[in-house]
Amino acid sequence: MESVAAQIRANFAALSALSSALSLLDVLCAFAVRVMSSKGAYVRPVFGDDESPLAVEAGRYSSFYLFSPCWKLLD
Repeated sequence: MESVAAQIRANFAALSALSSALSLLDVLCAFAVRVMSSKGAYVRPVFGDDESPLAVEAGRYSSFYLFSPCWKLLD
């Protein structure tokens, strides 16, 4: 177990970057699914100027709150 923890500590920067990239991919895939499953016209949202990154602050998964009996403890 110590060797696993040591490997995680040694690769923390890479794991953090991977986590950020996967989070962004998750958001973009959710947008794509929404557009593809939309029955009506869907317009592309505008997030800001061309230089600003797409960022979700204090985001939460809604399904967690639907299925977790202790969701009120986290608010």
